Amino acid sequence: MKPAFTPAMRDGALTHRWYWRKYLPERFGMLCRIVKTGRMNSALIEFEDGYRVLSSRYAVRRDRTPPLTQNLPRKERSHDPR
Repeated sequence: MKPAFTPAMRDGALTHRWYWRKYLPERFGMLCRIVKTGRMNSALIEFEDGYRVLSSRYAVRRDRTPPLTQNLPRKERSHDPR
């Protein structure tokens, strides 16, 4: 049996962004994920803070930004500017 869902326990990654400005304009561009899809192009969408909304699948777009590269090693320089 699966445990109850809480915002701290993420089953999936946040792979989408809220795209609509007319509805929930304060959440425009926020990361979210699609929890469940239904009939007639509807989807249950969950945001980073755990807020859920039932909306059209047109309200979200797949996040195409590249992943963060903070821990990559620096490129070796050809000359040292000391």
